[in-house]
Amino acid sequence: MVATWVRCSVRVGAALALVSFLARRAEAHGEDIIPALAAAALAPSDAGVTVASGPPSRRAAVLGWSYQLTLGRDVIHAGNPHRIIGGLDLLVSDSPSWRGRLGYRFAWRDLIAGVGPSVDARGFSLSPEVGFKFAHLDWGDRDEGDPSLHLLARGDVTTGGFRGVTFLVGWNLL
Repeated sequence: MVATWVRCSVRVGAALALVSFLARRAEAHGEDIIPALAAAALAPSDAGVTVASGPPSRRAAVLGWSYQLTLGRDVIHAGNPHRIIGGLDLLVSDSPSWRGRLGYRFAWRDLIAGVGPSVDARGFSLSPEVGFKFAHLDWGDRDEGDPSLHLLARGDVTTGGFRGVTFLVGWNLL
């Protein structure tokens, strides 16, 4: 399980390094950075592990694709901390499965907190999250974007109780 998570994390890190290199190179030469942004949109933005509670406790590696838009007049405006987030997670285990999420996120400089409904093979649940951003790339004007890395802890709660927790490391542009 740990080896799978490490392999996933290395692949995400390599993809991030490539996207960062391509974006800097394209920007330095005045070229269009659309290919680099397209690669960033397709690359997983999160990797981690999920631990389901209850007998028996189950673990799975997680690869996630998460997208966020700020609320307000400007859809891409990092100065606004209120965001709508949508995401899809691939749970890698003996029996791989998918999980989807749509919710609200408050993200201001280093703090991340949010909540939203999620759905997987077991049904619907509520997934509160808390985390922090770090390793900010300084693009100068923070209103234009705040690329950084983040650590998140996300719960999985139903009317029947607590179903598990997911720990993620990832990256974001806003």
